[in-house]
Amino acid sequence: MTADFIKQHLALTNSGKSLSWLSALNERGQAAFANAKVPTRKTENWKYTSLNLLAGDDNVAKFANAAPLTSANFDAASLPVINDLNAMRLVVVNGQVDVDASDQSALDLVVRFSDASTEQQAQITEQLGSIIGERGHLFNQLNDASINDGIFISVDRNQRLEVPLYICYVHTKEHEAFSTHTRLLVLLDVNAEATIVEEYRDQGNGLSFVNHVSEIRVGDNAKLTHYRLQMMQENILHVGSTHIDLQRDAQYQGFHLGLGTALTRNDVVINHNVGGSHCELNGVYVPKNKQVIDFHTSIDHKAAYCTSDEVFRGIMNDHSKAIFNGRIHIHPDAQKTLAQL
Repeated sequence: MTADFIKQHLALTNSGKSLSWLSALNERGQAAFANAKVPTRKTENWKYTSLNLLAGDDNVAKFANAAPLTSANFDAASLPVINDLNAMRLVVVNGQVDVDASDQSALDLVVRFSDASTEQQAQITEQLGSIIGERGHLFNQLNDASINDGIFISVDRNQRLEVPLYICYVHTKEHEAFSTHTRLLVLLDVNAEATIVEEYRDQGNGLSFVNHVSEIRVGDNAKLTHYRLQMMQENILHVGSTHIDLQRDAQYQGFHLGLGTALTRNDVVINHNVGGSHCELNGVYVPKNKQVIDFHTSIDHKAAYCTSDEVFRGIMNDHSKAIFNGRIHIHPDAQKTLAQL
């Protein structure tokens, strides 16, 4: 099972076009993924979550197809509207930004990796993977190996986004199952402030595997309010990772919603790197039918005088299954820490 899953997805990473300036990251990801092992029930962080729907003998070849670059099944008119949310909307369909369905203000703010200037390419290559560090798992490595585009958001020093940025990731129903590997990089400079909403949806309840990685760095005295809403339907397999670095006196307020799919795994890792930072992490998960949802959160207090407040709630319906694993790690130098879970 392990060898076939890795072999087929490695072949998929080599089948598409990639950006030459991301080749070093692709190669590192491919090398790491080639030597990885698919987690089993004997793997500590995955022992309650079976990957059989993704990597089992009957399913291993099912998702080894690239997402269609365009889809006749995408219906922009039926995109969700969050009541009373005045926001810049960016629409990403099957991993590709849809210019026609996106607001021009959002297109002006974000930078697609494929459109990055030489200076922006240098920023992106310097930051990608650095926030994850050694804390990633094989799906992060697969994302590194597969990445050929992504979204880069940079908020400059002393700047504040007047309205939220709303990123709507949509997956369509196609004749064949497919995989997407999407990436988001967010950098807030000193005293910057922003609100970002990530929403994951599908149209038509199709069969696909979504592997998303968000890397976020919140600079000195900067503030990020972040919502991650997983609203996909039954047949989707969703693996998401959110890695956040907090600098001196930085603030992160996060809310994560999981409505459950056949398989959902969300990792949230927050690093207090310098003194004085604060995070509030809240989440709700509500699976139904035979859905499986797994939240793993980790807050690392590496510096003194930092605070964390984390609250997660779960409601399980029908024959669904939910796993929550919350960890707070207070390092020896992190004196005067206040952390609650």
